[in-house]
Amino acid sequence: MGSYCALEFDDLYVIGSKSHVPDGIISMFQETDRQVITKAPEEQDEEPEITYVYTALRETILARLDILGITSDRAESAFENWRRAEIETYTEYGEGFEETLEAIKSLSFEEWKKRVPTVLQNQFEERDNNFGDEIERHMFERDDGWLFFETSDERLMLRAILDASANVKNVSIDITDLVVGGWLGPDTKLCAAARSLENITRPMHEPIVILGEGSTDIHVLRTSLPILFPHLVEYFAFFDHAELNVDGGVNYLVKFLQAFGAARISSRMVAICLRRNANAS
Repeated sequence: MGSYCALEFDDLYVIGSKSHVPDGIISMFQETDRQVITKAPEEQDEEPEITYVYTALRETILARLDILGITSDRAESAFENWRRAEIETYTEYGEGFEETLEAIKSLSFEEWKKRVPTVLQNQFEERDNNFGDEIERHMFERDDGWLFFETSDERLMLRAILDASANVKNVSIDITDLVVGGWLGPDTKLCAAARSLENITRPMHEPIVILGEGSTDIHVLRTSLPILFPHLVEYFAFFDHAELNVDGGVNYLVKFLQAFGAARISSRMVAICLRRNANAS
């Protein structure tokens, strides 16, 4: 037996992972989402029940996924790519798979989204092969099923499921079993570790770098971010003119961008130039 973490939409289990939390899942959270919940024991001689979980509002997770480039449009494209591949596969299978082929041909993205909430809600019920149609049968399959469709980035599939789950309020990753099993320490900060400079998988967690014309602009932006968007703080970093002792101004900002481009820097960047009133005294 191993230890597992569980990604949940409210109280609904979505996916799990053995012995570790995948980087893609960690990238959806930040350290301020971490909660340690202690439940008092029912009996005096029992130990308190401690739960370790990262949790955030559905809207917050969707906003973070947008920032990471895991958008609704990309999720739909990933679904269509998967569907085309499935059509090719069942076409090649030929005789005996005609019903499945017709089902996957008729399964639009909108139809798939309509079925997602029901499948999530009832995914572990015994159905005794009692399904409404061929699509439903495949949607309820846990292995190679049509709910968790295959993509190059698992977050695209999760984005599609979350988009389809409009009534979900919270998204959580429960790591209690990993802590109890000794895979993680009780004080382990998953998001902070994932975004540290020493982490070899950091590119997935690389923050967007914001560049301004000078140190004053950066100070204003850096100070404003945690006030206006506290749930996005760990998804941005700032180019600090004062710390690096570099010149400011629009011309230098353009030169920085040209230099980064010439060096093929892969980090995502946003350059901000503040327009000023030319008639201001």
